[in-house]
Amino acid sequence: MQKPSGLLRAGLCLAAAAVLSVGAGGLCPVYAAPEFMPPTLTIAPAAAGAALPVLAPPLTGLTLSSESLALGPGDSATVTVTAVTPARWADGVVEAPTYTSSDETVCTVDGNGLVTAAAPGTATVTVTLHGASAVCTVTVEQPATVLTGGIRLLPFNYEDILAIGNQAPGQCSLYAMRYARTITDGSICSGAGMWGSVGAIWSAGGFSAWNGGLTDCLDKLYSELNAGHPVIVHLQNTHVEGVSKHSDRTTTHEYHADGAGGWTQVNWPHISTSAVYGHWVCVVGYAADADPAALKESDFFALDPARVNAGGTLALTRLLDGTVWTANSPLKVLG
Repeated sequence: MQKPSGLLRAGLCLAAAAVLSVGAGGLCPVYAAPEFMPPTLTIAPAAAGAALPVLAPPLTGLTLSSESLALGPGDSATVTVTAVTPARWADGVVEAPTYTSSDETVCTVDGNGLVTAAAPGTATVTVTLHGASAVCTVTVEQPATVLTGGIRLLPFNYEDILAIGNQAPGQCSLYAMRYARTITDGSICSGAGMWGSVGAIWSAGGFSAWNGGLTDCLDKLYSELNAGHPVIVHLQNTHVEGVSKHSDRTTTHEYHADGAGGWTQVNWPHISTSAVYGHWVCVVGYAADADPAALKESDFFALDPARVNAGGTLALTRLLDGTVWTANSPLKVLG
C-alpha cells in the first residue's frame, strides 16, 4: 500500500479501522507495527479542532482469570480479563470490557467483573471486548450446611423428620438410619426391608463403620457434615452429675425449632436408655462457633430417635462430652 506523503509518520500504523480522520500536522492516533495496516484505507479530512479517534489494537482472543467458578449463595468472586494481541503488541486491556450474566437468578455480574451468587444453579458470564468474547461458567452450589440460630445444620425438610417421628421401642438404629437416608435422599425413608440385625441396617442404608479415637471421630464428624453427609453416632450411657434427668435418660438440653429460623433451648435431657446398651443418633449439625482445631462432642447436634418430635416441634439434641462410644463402633458414615 502506498502511504500518502505527509499524512502518515513513518513507523506508525492503523489498527482495524476503515476510515481515518487526519488531524493537524497530518499525524494519526495509532500504535506501532506497520505489518498490521488494513488492506484499504480511506482518508477523510478532520473538521477543525475535531478529536482524533482512539483505535484499539487487533485482538486474537481474551484470557480470563477463571473459566469456571463454584460459589455458594451470597458468595462473590471477580473475573478479570486480559486481551491477547498479535506479536509486537503488549498484552493488556486497552479499554473496559463488558460483562453479562446468562441468568441473573443464579448470579449477577457488575461492570468490574464482580460475580455474586444468588441461588443454586448454573449460569455463564460472558466477557466481551472489541468483538472478542470469552465465557466463565458459574455453578452456584447448595451449601453443605446452613446457619440457623447459631447451629450449622445440614439442609433438610423438618416436616419429613417429624413425619417419621420418634422411634419404636428398641429401634433407635433403624430410626437414626431413616433420618440419615431421608436427609441424603431428599425424600422420606420408610425403612422397609432394613430392619433385622443392626449390621443389616447399616448395609441396607449404604452406611459403613468408621472407627478411631475421640479426636479422629470428631474430625471425621466435622468433615462429613461439611461434605453434606449426616453421620450416625453410637453413644454410651454416661451419668452426668448435675444434669436434670427423667426416666433412665441422661443428656444435655434439647433445642426446639422456633418457627423463625432459630432454636429454643429446653431442659429435657435424654440420650441413652439403658445401663447396658448404647444408643444411636443421627448427627446433623455443629455449633457455628466450633473450633475445628479443638472440637468437642458438645459442639455437635443430633436427631435423637428417642425424641425428634416434641409435640409436633422438631427437636435437636446436643451431645454430651464423654458420650461418643469410641470403643464400640462409634461412627457410621455414608459409603
